[in-house]
Amino acid sequence: MKTPKHPLKKYPKNTTLNKVFRGGEHKKPISVCVHGEVGYRDLELVIKRSILIISRLSKCLVEMEEKFSDARDSVDYITKRADYHIKARNALISRLEKQLDKKIKNGRLN
Repeated sequence: MKTPKHPLKKYPKNTTLNKVFRGGEHKKPISVCVHGEVGYRDLELVIKRSILIISRLSKCLVEMEEKFSDARDSVDYITKRADYHIKARNALISRLEKQLDKKIKNGRLN
C-alpha cells in the first residue's frame, strides 16, 4: 500500500493545516525489537502525537464553527434589514399608486 503525501507537503499554504501540524515531523526512527514488534515507548510517542493532532484538529473545527455562526448571524441581520426596507418601499409605492389612481379618476392629472 502506498503511503499518502503528508498534508503539509500536499497543501503547503493552508494555514489551518499549519496550525495542526506545527510541531514538525518526528525524525527519530521507530525502534523494533527482535521479535519484529514496536516497543512500548515508541508506541506511546505515536499515540501521544496522534492525540495532540486530534486535539488541534478539534480546536480548528471549533474555531471554524464559530466563524460560520458569526457569518450566519451577520447574514441574518442583513437579510432582516433588507426585508424591512423592501417592505417599507413597497408600502410607499402602493400608497403612491393609490394616490395616482385617485387623481386619474378625479381628472386632476396634469
